[in-house]
Amino acid sequence: MSLLPTARGRSGEPTSASAGCREDARARATPGPASRNRRWIALLLGSSLACGRGAVEGAPRPGPAGGPAAGLAAASTAGQAARAEGGVPASSGTQVSLEASRASILAAFRARRFEEIESLLSRLAAEAAADPARHELQADNAFAAFSTALPELEPLFDEWVVARRGSAVALQARARYLAARGWRARGERWAAETPDASFVEMRRWNDRASIDAWSAVRERGDLIDGWTLLVNLSLGQPRQCVKVADQGLAAVPASFRIRAALLNCLTPRWGGNYETMRTIARDAQTEAGRNPNLRWLLGFEPDDRADMALSRGEVDEAERWVAQATAQGGDYWRIRLTEVRVKVERGQATEALAAVEQALAGRPEEPDLLEQQIYLLSRLGREEETRRAIAHLASVDPGSSYLAASRSRLAREASKACETLSRNGAFREAVERCGEALASDPGDAGASFWLGRAHLKLDDELSAQAAFEAALRADPRSREAIVNLDYLYAKRGEWDRIVALWDAYLTLEPGDAKALLERAGTHRHRGDMPAACRDLRRSCELGNPQACQLARGNC
Repeated sequence: MSLLPTARGRSGEPTSASAGCREDARARATPGPASRNRRWIALLLGSSLACGRGAVEGAPRPGPAGGPAAGLAAASTAGQAARAEGGVPASSGTQVSLEASRASILAAFRARRFEEIESLLSRLAAEAAADPARHELQADNAFAAFSTALPELEPLFDEWVVARRGSAVALQARARYLAARGWRARGERWAAETPDASFVEMRRWNDRASIDAWSAVRERGDLIDGWTLLVNLSLGQPRQCVKVADQGLAAVPASFRIRAALLNCLTPRWGGNYETMRTIARDAQTEAGRNPNLRWLLGFEPDDRADMALSRGEVDEAERWVAQATAQGGDYWRIRLTEVRVKVERGQATEALAAVEQALAGRPEEPDLLEQQIYLLSRLGREEETRRAIAHLASVDPGSSYLAASRSRLAREASKACETLSRNGAFREAVERCGEALASDPGDAGASFWLGRAHLKLDDELSAQAAFEAALRADPRSREAIVNLDYLYAKRGEWDRIVALWDAYLTLEPGDAKALLERAGTHRHRGDMPAACRDLRRSCELGNPQACQLARGNC
């Protein structure tokens, strides 16, 4: 399986078509609080959605180096909403304070420090509503700490909501979590490849998330994170997205995040159209004096076109759209991420990594960026930096499916190197690489076995024994591990212990003639010739000529 990071937020499900196809329904009123909703919906009604053709299912937003046919990159990646459920992340210039970091908030949450978290997030939410330009992106990063799909955290969210009854922050945190569970239940494959049961399960989680998010915005009407999540939960229903976003923008007119979520919902793959996206992005510029970040919205349409071009393998076209997105929207980090994918498609891994790390300088906890960094570092063979990046991703998104895949790949590579070094006589180096493999995957039986062999060759019998015992715990059918333990125990005359090893193994593999021969030898050493002869005869019956010869001479 490819380890290309799965991109979040661009793929959609088919939506039902709306009746009617009246071009004259496109209202041209001057945008404003009273007309905005009607105008945007009118534009939607004039799109293909209103002509009975339905929405086009979106292509995946693949990881940087595969195109549409490369492993994980070919799977549908259910959306940025799947990652953050709370909107589009911050700019590449936003600095995240320590107290507002995802890692520290998640650690505090595990420690049940609910009051401290609530105080912090309430302050950040109030600052975001009062001054979105300066604060809404930091608030987004803080709430994103709860966009994790770890099942074991659910009781903690329930405990928090009960303990802080009526708390908008607690309700919104749980809503984020429930939405993340919904996307995990749906999976990352194309809609056509996704079982109906997965969609049913996703809707079950999303319905619960929606209840909490609506409760949160009722408690606090200017909660940007709540409105953003509610838009994302309406993906595939573009008119509903417009209506929800309009309510949120009535409370916080200068919000970038609410509009960013709305534009994601209005991409063609989710049932919208580019004309409506352009209109909304242009309308937003009336608030740009209060929030300069709204300029980024002008790059969303060409960035989505670049994404679609990449999904078709049209790299040159994607590059042109990225250039337009940058010219119109500026240095928004998600546009940079699309640019990175173009560079990787062209084989420019070093340049792509530099671009990712530039974006990470301002958005150090964004999982999409961290996954790209891990992929590129690994591709460039920078193993120690890869491990550090994986550890960082684990601190901010411990439930990441890409995290598990990355750890598994590192473990496999280290395990293979461990075996090769041990076979080739580089025993000290083998001990180091085997240790790396086991740090990533303590249950790697092969790494434990080759670690034992290396220790044995270095005359460290106690360490060798511990490693072989670990290998046997990981794989009770590892005859090679038992043979080595047999050797070590025999040096101390621990015959009963050896017999117990072979007894357990032969319970699992009763037809192993070589194992029967080994146990027969142990019975002989402990003076039990009848038992030794039984094993020799059985091994002979199974076709072991050495056992037959020994049985004739000793039994």
